[in-house]
Amino acid sequence: MEEKEVEVKLFGIETQGDLRLEYPELASTEEFANLKAKEVRLCWLLGNRTSPIYKLSKSERLLKALEIVYGSHYEKNADARIILEGDMPDHIKIGIRKMETYNPEYRLKAKLMSQYMFEVLNSMIVLSASEIASMDIDEKKNPLMLIPQSMSNSCYAPGRARLSPSRIKAMVRQEAHPPSF
Repeated sequence: MEEKEVEVKLFGIETQGDLRLEYPELASTEEFANLKAKEVRLCWLLGNRTSPIYKLSKSERLLKALEIVYGSHYEKNADARIILEGDMPDHIKIGIRKMETYNPEYRLKAKLMSQYMFEVLNSMIVLSASEIASMDIDEKKNPLMLIPQSMSNSCYAPGRARLSPSRIKAMVRQEAHPPSF
């Protein structure tokens, strides 16, 4: 299998929607249950280690987070003004502290595993150009020809007799065209 360089995003700010809809585990967390959608996003930007602004100093991170959440004229927003004046509400402080406890390693492992499984399953069912070129017309029309590749890739389990792709194709052909008596 060829190696590809992939940019991994564990959490994102691609949409302005509620992070609790994108990440259901946040919705079931008491600290985020009663926050506004913008407050949850603010907590994530300020507290989560996967935030794109996490490496900035605390003051720079706060200003950038307010700009991302409330827009470039955030100082006109009443909620943002309160935070700018140094009076951050307790429920946001608690949310930031909770967000700091999340370990992105688990999400990274899950994401990489799901990408790997997708690649493996994709390689099982997608025929290469050379495989398609070597097939005759009847094989190309037969949807059962997808089965040999997926079966041959799944026959590597320990303790199982390995069936070769050509043996499986022969079995499928025999199944598709049983001998007449």
